Amino acid sequence: MLALGSPAWPQSGASPDGFLWAKQLGHSIVAPHPALVPFLMPDNWSLQGLSGISLTVCMGTQEHSSTDSLLFTHHGLSGPATLKTSLFWEEQQAVNINFLPHLSLEELLDAPECSKLTPRSLLARHLPQRLVDALLPTDIARRKNAELSRKDRLRIVHSIHNYQCVPEKTAGLLKAEACRGGVDTHDIDPYTMESLICPHCYIVGELLDVTGILGGYNLHWAWASGVIAGESVKAANKTS
Repeated sequence: MLALGSPAWPQSGASPDGFLWAKQLGHSIVAPHPALVPFLMPDNWSLQGLSGISLTVCMGTQEHSSTDSLLFTHHGLSGPATLKTSLFWEEQQAVNINFLPHLSLEELLDAPECSKLTPRSLLARHLPQRLVDALLPTDIARRKNAELSRKDRLRIVHSIHNYQCVPEKTAGLLKAEACRGGVDTHDIDPYTMESLICPHCYIVGELLDVTGILGGYNLHWAWASGVIAGESVKAANKTS
């Protein structure tokens, strides 16, 4: 049985040896990539210098998104929302962030009781001031809401609800909680975990190209696939 895990988080003793051995036995390997990992942002990133700020956002790629906590770091983005997004992210792909997922900023800007407020002061009621100042267009941030045109209001709404950035890269396998890729699942019997390429060889856990989202799913998969393989070996021994 091969149950060596992936090369993610090598500080724990993880290594790519399992992938190498599986390949030597004839299995196809889907290229490994870091998953559940922080993003590193380019030096000219518009939100540089906000390390320490944490808030709930809706974040994701065009195909997948989730609402969870985001953390600004010295080098980019972390927190559960980032780790979940990294599972689906591909190089040079844009990441979308809604900084007010539970409120309609357009309705707030149009509310009569907010007409004498500026966008900057209004948003400071809901978001950290440093983040507000980094997100808002500087030419309209301090004007009263009542003075803003519809076009200006839509600019503000877009900057908060539809912020986009392109990470430079991830923090790599050194900081990844899991690894995408591994032994192609087409090479494995899903009911027994036995290899279809190398009889009597069972492959389980993160060695396989199976990756779950944040929340213990990868641990569950490792244990569940291990149990299936163990029961399959026991059954095979009884019939031999």
